[in-house]
Amino acid sequence: MDVMYVRHRVGGPARLLSGETLLHEQDRLRAASIYCSPFCQALWSPALFLSVKVLVTDRRVLLSCRPLPSYWQETDLWFPGQQPGGKREIIASASLEAGRFGPCLEIKSRNPHRRDSWFASSALIVRIYCAEPEHIGRIVCGNLVLSGNIAIEGAPNPC
Repeated sequence: MDVMYVRHRVGGPARLLSGETLLHEQDRLRAASIYCSPFCQALWSPALFLSVKVLVTDRRVLLSCRPLPSYWQETDLWFPGQQPGGKREIIASASLEAGRFGPCLEIKSRNPHRRDSWFASSALIVRIYCAEPEHIGRIVCGNLVLSGNIAIEGAPNPC
């Protein structure tokens, strides 16, 4: 079941799509946050959940949280031109930032099928707090360049 930008599932962890290549996997994140408009915010922290991890493939960034043993919450951020059909979050930019929990990789995406309203906007901001956000940033940057969308922001540049 999808609610806005978060998929809720019962079962095991997400599987890669056919032909999708895993470039990086990191668990034990310090935290992850999702922001969409003033009223839609989420914070995933390992202190509150059993597992918070990020997978970066050649097609998407998958943020995965397991609050209960068999219950998963996931957010997919797709690289331009790599998303399967349907309503998907498309990565617009990536930058390294200093946030509430230390250094983080901030990824901004847009869903062209979601309308801006008082409750939620079509823009989504995901912050991934981890030990080396530069490493994940370089991978995301490389995929944005390969997709023809060179929209890297901030200093220092993750590339």
